[in-house]
Amino acid sequence: GGAGTAGTGVADSAADDLDLFASGIIIAEAEALTAKRLEEEEEGSLSGYQWLKSPARSSSLATPLAARARLGLRGLLPGGVVSLDVQVDTAMAHLRTLPSDLLKYSYLQTLQDGSEAVYYGCLVAHTKECMPLVYTPTVGQACIDWHRIHRHTPRGIYISSEDAGHVEEALSNWPEKDVEVIVVTDGERILGLGDLGTNGMGIPVGKLALYTA
Repeated sequence: GGAGTAGTGVADSAADDLDLFASGIIIAEAEALTAKRLEEEEEGSLSGYQWLKSPARSSSLATPLAARARLGLRGLLPGGVVSLDVQVDTAMAHLRTLPSDLLKYSYLQTLQDGSEAVYYGCLVAHTKECMPLVYTPTVGQACIDWHRIHRHTPRGIYISSEDAGHVEEALSNWPEKDVEVIVVTDGERILGLGDLGTNGMGIPVGKLALYTA
């Protein structure tokens, strides 16, 4: 029995080391992709302020100094550069201090609204810890409370009977044109909770986060 327990401990330790190694590679790849996107961004396409307010583009404190000058970010960020892995570690340390899963869900949404690089860095490097917060079981409570924790950064498209004849217009209002995956729900059967109407938006938001990660 003792030998079996020790063997399990070694196996768990090896698995943890492999997870950390894989996480490091993934974060390094994310930083490389972010750098490539910064190089490709056309100067003047967005103001520096607009860039920072665009979570799909902003790498926040990880933005290199040379890119900050080119993108008009001088003065909008602190002087130092903080790598993505350090930002992920800082975010996870704060996440673990929060007293409820719903608060943790809301905090992760705040990260997503600020910098998707940091948000997905957390999801990829700490999948086991973050998955139950981003999706089941926490997303059920998030859907019940969606009207209370509603965020003003659009994360989906709402289509109602009032949009009859205008669905194409509604879809065209989504700012990102290079869309590869969509998740659709009518909100009628949300995790056995019944018809939650527009509160069901938490389901496609959560699913897409996991698919992307």
